Amino acid sequence: MNRSKLTRLFAGFTAALLTAGTLSLGVFAVPAQEDTQIRIFHTNDVHSRYDASVNDDGTLSGFGYARMKTLVDTYSQGVDKTLVFDAGDTFHGQPFATLNRGLSIAQLMDVVGYDAVVAGNHDFNYGASRTPTLARYAGATLLGANVLNKDTGTVLKGFTANKMYRVGDVKIGVFGLSTPETAYKTNPLNVKQVKFADPVSTAKKQVQALEERGADVIICIAHLGIDQESGTAVSTNVAAKVDGIDLIIDGHSHSTPNEYQPVNGTVIVSCGEYMAYLGMVDITVAPDGTVTVESNPLKASDYTADEIAPDAAVQAKIDAIKKGQESKLGQVVATTPVALDGERAHVRTGETNLSRLITSAMLAETGADVALTNGGGIRASIDQGPITVGEVQNVLPFGNYIVTIKLTGKDLRAAVEHGLPGYQADGTLEQLGRMSQFAGMEVSYDPARPQGSRILSITVNGKPLSETQTYLVATNDFMSVGGDDYTMLNKPVVNEFCALDEAVINYLNDSGSEALEQAEGAVRLAAA
Repeated sequence: MNRSKLTRLFAGFTAALLTAGTLSLGVFAVPAQEDTQIRIFHTNDVHSRYDASVNDDGTLSGFGYARMKTLVDTYSQGVDKTLVFDAGDTFHGQPFATLNRGLSIAQLMDVVGYDAVVAGNHDFNYGASRTPTLARYAGATLLGANVLNKDTGTVLKGFTANKMYRVGDVKIGVFGLSTPETAYKTNPLNVKQVKFADPVSTAKKQVQALEERGADVIICIAHLGIDQESGTAVSTNVAAKVDGIDLIIDGHSHSTPNEYQPVNGTVIVSCGEYMAYLGMVDITVAPDGTVTVESNPLKASDYTADEIAPDAAVQAKIDAIKKGQESKLGQVVATTPVALDGERAHVRTGETNLSRLITSAMLAETGADVALTNGGGIRASIDQGPITVGEVQNVLPFGNYIVTIKLTGKDLRAAVEHGLPGYQADGTLEQLGRMSQFAGMEVSYDPARPQGSRILSITVNGKPLSETQTYLVATNDFMSVGGDDYTMLNKPVVNEFCALDEAVINYLNDSGSEALEQAEGAVRLAAA
């Protein structure tokens, strides 16, 4: 895109000199103008993975904020301006974040030096009023041109439609878009007073407004993604339908950098998930207004943990937050009269009182007909006596959140069947990470039968399963995209809810002893 603002300014200055009378060009010579260099760092879909993730061979699979800060400082040298942006789904996910409703992540982002953020659907998981608070703690502008008050139609309080940054005479206009899917990809109660306007029409208005204010570069930070199920509310459609956007920084679909190509002259970038990449985009504005955009993302797996020293200030903040969370982790949410069994050999071969507690909590949180999770996601037991927040999080440490999907009875049967163990040669049951743990159903099966034909009977809420009926099923986000080879669960999401550990804590807070008694109740899975 060629924007001629700088050229027009230079021409006007020259004309003024010529009309002012006889001038000495030696005295009034205008120095040659140079390109303006802007470097954008960007992240998306971090889902509160605050720390570096290290592979067995020592390479990184995720940078984490401390190493990200080191990279930002290193690569900020030699350019006129750097900006740091996040495209959403940042403040919620792991216990480190949920313990203080996202504040810990916001505090780290503040030390890193984020300039602007866009709210992803999961950034509303604490409620719409919490999101602007977190952005303030992060020291970042919360952009959301299509995030509107349902009653007034104006931009929601705490959000800003756009922001103009200046580098000398160059103006960089930035606006934000959140996915309309937020209406059902967080708990709907969280956004009951929020309207998410159409991204394309909103983007057209924002480009016009920023151009009228003299923007030389226009950037859209979008939590839209490119998933087919998102229909037209995707970043590629915004680029195709809206002229004048130089760069879209995208999130939501967890798409990697190589999944994008320029559309309609717009460069679109994204960084996958969990900081597997740190986005780095160089924008050059020539003196004649010509804008050049080049993406050069940094890939975590190209580095070993030893090659990037964590930034001392960010690491100190992480350590301080973790120490401060110790008292929260010790808070008692209930008292169990019996030990709750999460032993690996048990939750991967059958149901336990702890697995029943977890799946019952999923039903209570969602109101679904059936809940289904995998035994491999249950990582610890809980001793008899007080149950602390920390113990629940040790049981469910991955930050997986709950989603609901619609399944036919045929697909539901296939899902349960997929997670049923058979006998090994030594007569013991095979241990399956995908082991079916469920609520709302009663299943009888024969582990001596071949895989795929082990179910003898299955009822849903006391009635025989109908293969043609549609059921609302609560599961975790890992399984809903085919994790553990649950391909039959890869369906459009109806709603998204809180993390599994939060659901269990909520359930214990609400139901207490009754919840624990039910976990000790009737067997749901019986081997013939």
